[in-house]
Amino acid sequence: MQNDRSTLSRDEWDLLSNIIHAYDATEIIPTTKQLFEAQLMLPLKVRSKPTTALNIYRRFYALFIPFVQRTRYFHEISFETSEELTQNNFRGFGIFHSGYIMRELNGLHDPLLRSGLSAFYTGDVESKMERFASRLESDPSLIKIILMILAFSPNSSIVSFDMSSRNYIAGNSLTISKIQDTIVTMFWKYLLYKYGFVAAVQRLSSHVKYLIDMLQTVHEQQGEQIRAVVHTMIDDAKQSLTIKD
Repeated sequence: MQNDRSTLSRDEWDLLSNIIHAYDATEIIPTTKQLFEAQLMLPLKVRSKPTTALNIYRRFYALFIPFVQRTRYFHEISFETSEELTQNNFRGFGIFHSGYIMRELNGLHDPLLRSGLSAFYTGDVESKMERFASRLESDPSLIKIILMILAFSPNSSIVSFDMSSRNYIAGNSLTISKIQDTIVTMFWKYLLYKYGFVAAVQRLSSHVKYLIDMLQTVHEQQGEQIRAVVHTMIDDAKQSLTIKD
């Protein structure tokens, strides 16, 4: 810290480190890599089943709860608010995270996952996903911070508005805003520290555009099977939340 020329405070450096550790502690990348390798040992008939690919994709979405539960912010909000965050952000988080894992493990060149894309999505989704992978940030630390920002956003997915549901996030807007401001401020300072102002603006805007484009593509091209599976996963994730005192 004596030679630190950034504008990040000690608390912000700690926050950055904690977010990275929270992600790495899940061991999602090494365990998924092992799963890929294990699939190669199975008979082709088993590997080619769409359900096999679906079970792998489920892992990318399911990281949402283990990831956020490793942060103190999760324990500062009410059970109802955490449930609503899960409802609103699970899908966007999973879509963004899937793109990252696929890029990191070169998953788009895996026959199993490519066949899964064809089974669950319509149109030329494989080539679109390849283009998305080429646009994704190369710095893994930035990806992990973005995932945390998405997790604590009031809404980072395309959701259907339900007039009958109570908006707990609105009732806790000051708490959520404080969490968002803290993470986003740290993220922006880190961008400035790493890349300078011009490149920081470019990286920030490119990833906002990346997420919007990917959400739109998935929303337009996903089949009913994958839509139903994600909906079920959201319900299961909400049920897995523990009521905090």
